[in-house]
Formats: sequence, structure tokens, C-alpha cells
Amino acid sequence: MDVSVFKETLEISFTKLSYSVNGAGKERKTILHDVSGRFRSGRLAAILGPSGAGKTTLLNVLSGFKQRDVRGVIEVNGEPRVPTTFRRQSCYITQDMALLGNLTASETLLVAARLKLGPEHDNHRKRQMVAEILELLGLQKTADTRVSRMSGGERKRLSIGLELLTNPPFMFFDEPTSGLDSASSVLMVTHLKSLAVSGRAVVCTLHQPSSRIFAMLDDVLVLAQGQVLYCGPTDQLVPAFERAGFACPQYYNRADFVLEVASYERGDSLLQLIESSRSHHKEKTPRLYDDLLDCPGENVPLEASVFLHEHLNNWYSLSSYFFGKLLSDVPLQILCPTSFLLLSYFLTAQPADVCRVLMLWMVCMLLTILAQTMGLVAGAACDMQSGVFILAASSIPMFLFSGFFIRLSDIPVYLKWLSYISYFRFAFQSSIVALYGFNRPPLVCSVPFCAFKQPRKFLKELDMADEAGFWCCVAGLVTWIILLQMALYVALRWRLHKAR
Repeated sequence: MDVSVFKETLEISFTKLSYSVNGAGKERKTILHDVSGRFRSGRLAAILGPSGAGKTTLLNVLSGFKQRDVRGVIEVNGEPRVPTTFRRQSCYITQDMALLGNLTASETLLVAARLKLGPEHDNHRKRQMVAEILELLGLQKTADTRVSRMSGGERKRLSIGLELLTNPPFMFFDEPTSGLDSASSVLMVTHLKSLAVSGRAVVCTLHQPSSRIFAMLDDVLVLAQGQVLYCGPTDQLVPAFERAGFACPQYYNRADFVLEVASYERGDSLLQLIESSRSHHKEKTPRLYDDLLDCPGENVPLEASVFLHEHLNNWYSLSSYFFGKLLSDVPLQILCPTSFLLLSYFLTAQPADVCRVLMLWMVCMLLTILAQTMGLVAGAACDMQSGVFILAASSIPMFLFSGFFIRLSDIPVYLKWLSYISYFRFAFQSSIVALYGFNRPPLVCSVPFCAFKQPRKFLKELDMADEAGFWCCVAGLVTWIILLQMALYVALRWRLHKAR
């Protein structure tokens, strides 16, 4: 795989970027204040600053992951950045990039290759590219290891490999050395350096790099409370700070020195550094970047972060993911109720009637789909704790007025409407009618008198004697499924909107 294909100089520049969010009450909290700078290809650039300085926020804005509430100018190679085009030219590897733990490293790359590469690449070529990336990132020995059993450094290198499949010219990394030991951190930054040397524009955030890592950086941007103290070559950083009155002690780690200055440990005023940095960048007319990504568009919350990352890195659209998950779940949705029904139906001595089995199987399958979809909606719209609470709170009223605990005719008038929308009632009533309705012969009685020997009497006791109600209940389950699927799509779209 040729990773040195970028011959022309690439550059992303930004002028007077500001970003704010809603704070306490009606006040807005400004995270970035008139941030300006530029990053070029062939050079490894890092954004430095203490915690809360705005490093990750700036990276989110530059990569296009955050576009709402952003003011300023962002240009790519001297032209205004077009978000849809830039998404195809860039990738963003987050600090804790979500990967599916049950897949091996090679399987993860192969799935990504099939999603991201077009039909011009056949299966042989895709497998060849996977092998080349594994070799490039030193992952050959872990190619058949499950992701859940890989080390932190190996998972981070694998996340880089996923984006190398499309060979993007702009690469953004959020805290790539987070959670790694010193040796693994150096190895990680060495890989980033090799990507930059191959002609890419590589930008990362680093919290507290060692002197060895700092020496590998070509450019740095220093942030303090959302403002730029310096943006330029690494070898000019110390002189720039000295001109502002901040002298770096001899043999002192320059990264530690910069962070101490940005944390106000070496002085109370950084105004001269801020003004000096701004004077190096030509001001341009700010404009609002509030346009959303034009995509047409987490399963169960475990896949939510995977979906967000892959979609925002332009792997697939929301519609493709939604309908793909819808179809991929069908086999399991058929297998589970079928296995349950084949065991329970005949173990309870029900009649060997094909029609009854099919009707009951249909009800079980619809209820399975409904339950799974409801869980997906809660997972997509809420966090784990809130989702569990909302599901329980919304299901209890439906369960109480399903006709199982209380006869439908005994439900108070002002609560009867709950029984008309209860999906538990639809499932319970249709199952009972399928088992005991449609002229089922008398039940076998082992004692002289059985009160419910006639199935019809049993149905009347439950207020479910109307056999036409079976299909009404089935229609009710189908309606619930359609509404929940629509809610799932809306929840996923809302989650994408919120992520931006």
C-alpha cells in the first residue's frame, strides 16, 4: 500500500475561531476565543495546553465534528472549507475510539475495507490492503487476536489503520498517547511522525509529552483558557516565550515549561503572548459555521459510540446503518421466538394444529421485535441508567392493564384507554385467542368436574371471546413496531445532531 502519495503541500488554516456553549442559566460559556493558526502537510503538529484549555474542542471544530455555534474562518489550501468535501479528505481518531471487541484485528480492518472502499477494489485487493496496513503498523502478531484482548497501544494503532484504508490527507488525533506507558507513547508518536512524513497533515492533542516526544514534533499550538499563546515551529517556541518575558531554564523539558506558563505558574499575565500570536495571523471576516453535515441520516448503547465515529468519519449514512441493522437483526428475531415456541408449545400439551402454531409464532416474533426496538430507542436517546428507568416506568402501566391481572371489563373508565394502547394486552389477548379460540375442542379433564373444560368459557371469563380481536391485536403490535422504528430513526438523527 502506497502511503506516500501526497506530493502537493496541504494546509488547513483558521482565523478568529470562537466557540461557545450554553452555561448556567441563560449565559453562554465561551470555550475558544478568536483562535488563529495553521497546520501544514509533511509536519507533525500538536496542540498543547493544560486541562480545560480547549484542546479537544479546537480539534473537534477543525475536523468538522463540531460545526454549530462556531464563528470564524476555516480554509483548506486557501479556499473556504466545504464540510461535505472535507469529510472525505479527513479522519478523526478520538481519545477512546470505540471498537467492537468480539472481532479480531484483521476482521475489523476487513469490515472497514468493505464499508469504505468502492467496487473498484475487489476482495483480493481489500485483503491485500488489510495485510499491508497490519504490517505498516506492526500488528501482524495480533492480526488474529480479538480487539478486547489487545493492549491499549495496539487498539490505538488499529484505530489508525481503519482510517488509513482511504488514505486521507488530513488526520486528527485526540490524545493518542492517553493511557499508554512511556515506551508505547513514543512508539505511537513515531507512527504519527511517519504518517506526516508521507505527506499528510497530522494534528494531535497532547496533554503532557515527554522531552523525547516533544522533540519529534514539528509544529505546536499552545492554548490557555481558549486563547492561543503560540502557533508555529517547535524550535521557535522558546525564543517566542522569552521575548514575552518567560525564560525556559537550561536542560528543562520544553513541554513542561510551556504547560507551566499556560497554567499561570510562571506569571499572572499572558497578554503579550496572546497579542504576539494574533499579530502573526492575518484577520479575515468571520462567518458562522452552523451548517450541518448533509448525511441522510448505538444498536443497544454499546454500539452507539461506534456508529457515531464511523458515520462522522464518512463510512456510511444514517439510512444505510439503520436499514442494515434492521435486516441483520431479522435472523435472531426469528430464531429466538421459534426456539422458545417449539419447546413451550408442545411441553404444555397444546393441540398439534399448524394454524394455531403459526398464529402464536407470529405473535411471539412481533413481540420480540417490539421489545428489541424499544430497547434500541431507549439506548439511542438516553444513557444506560436513564434508559433502564424509562423502560421500566413506561412498561409497568402497559403491563398492569393488559388483562392479565385484572379483567378488561373491571378496569375503571378513566383508565380504560391504557388497555387500548397496551402492547402487553395485544400480545396477551392474541396469544390466548390463538390457543383457545377458533372452535378448539373441549380440554382434557382428569377429574369429574372442570369449570373451564370448554375453551369458550375460559375466553369469556377473560373478556376475550371475540375471535376477530386476534387480528386487531396483531395490527396493534405492528403499529407499535412501526412507531418505535420511526422513533429509533429520529433518536439516532437527534444523537448525530447533538454530537456535532
